[in-house]
Amino acid sequence: MLLDLTLPDSRGVDTVKTACGFAPGVPVVVLTNRDEESIAATALEMGAQDYLVKGNLAAELFRRSFRYAIHRKRSEEHLRRINDELERRVRERTEELLQAKEQAERASLAKSNFLSNMSHELRTPLNAIIGFSQALAAETFGPLGDPRNGRYVEDIRQAGEDLLSFVDDMLLLAPGAGEGLILAMHDMDLSQAAARALHAVEPQAHFKGVQLSFDPPERALPVRTDERGLGRMLRALLGFAVEQAPAGGTVRLALGQDAGGARLVDVTGPFGGPSLGEALAPFGTLGEAYTSRGGDTGLNLPISRRLAEMLGGTFQAEGDAAGGLVLRATLPWSD
Repeated sequence: MLLDLTLPDSRGVDTVKTACGFAPGVPVVVLTNRDEESIAATALEMGAQDYLVKGNLAAELFRRSFRYAIHRKRSEEHLRRINDELERRVRERTEELLQAKEQAERASLAKSNFLSNMSHELRTPLNAIIGFSQALAAETFGPLGDPRNGRYVEDIRQAGEDLLSFVDDMLLLAPGAGEGLILAMHDMDLSQAAARALHAVEPQAHFKGVQLSFDPPERALPVRTDERGLGRMLRALLGFAVEQAPAGGTVRLALGQDAGGARLVDVTGPFGGPSLGEALAPFGTLGEAYTSRGGDTGLNLPISRRLAEMLGGTFQAEGDAAGGLVLRATLPWSD
C-alpha cells in the first residue's frame, strides 16, 4: 500500500494509523514532499514499513523500497506470531505453576493438620503407657515379683519415651510448628547439659564403634535457655555426627564463647554421608542408614537448626577441607 500524505484529503501521518488498522497484513510505504527524519520516524512508529520522498523516485529506489517493505512486514508478522505463541505458553505455564503452588499449599496445610491431630491422638496413650510403666517400676501397687518384670517395664517406658520424642520431633518440623510453643527459659550450666547429652548418645556411639571426646571448660558457662530444648538440640547434634562417622572415628564436642559472650557449641568429626544440603532437609538422610544401621531418621540436623533458632541462637553446618564435619550452634549467654 502506497500512502501519499500530500493529497488534499490526507490527514498527514495519522493516515498511516488508519490504513494499518484497516489492512493490518498489508505493507505500507509512505510518500511525502519533505525529506524529514521526524516524519519518517513517526510513520514507522505508526506501522509503516518505509517512506519515499517526491522528487526522488528513481525506479530502482521505488522497487527496493517496496521489496524492503514487503520483507519487513513479513518479518514483523513472523515475530508477532512468535511473540503471541510465547505469551500463550507463558500464560499456560504460569497457570500451571499457580495451580501447582495452590496444590502444594493445600498439601502442606493438610500435612500440618494431620500432624497436629496425630499429636493429640498419640500423646494421650503414650503418656499413659509411660506413666503406668513408671508406676509399675516404682511398685506403687505392689511388688512385680520376678526381676525380669522390672526390666520389661523399663523397656516399655523407654520405648514409649522414644516414640513420644520422635512424634515431638516431627511436629517441631511441621509448618507453623513452634508458634504457640512455650519455652521455660531459665539459667543453667551449658557444661552440665553437654555432659548429659554425651551420656545419652554413648550407646549409639558404642554400637557404631565411634569414640566420643569432650574436654569440659574450666569454669561454668551459664546460659539462659529451655532445658528440654537444649538437651534435645545437643543430642541431635551429637547423634548426627555419630551416625555419619565411620567405625573407629572420633566425634568431638567443644564449648566456648565468642567475643560478644554468646555460647558456642561445636561438634566435629569425619563425614562420609550425604551432602549437607540433603542432611539439613527433614528426612534427608533417611534410607539405607535407617533401615540397615538403625538410628538415623533424617531429623537430627534439621531439628538441631530448628531448636537453636527457637532458643534465640544460630546454627551452622559446614564441611572442612579434610572431608570432616563442623557443626556449630550459638546460644544467648546469661549474666
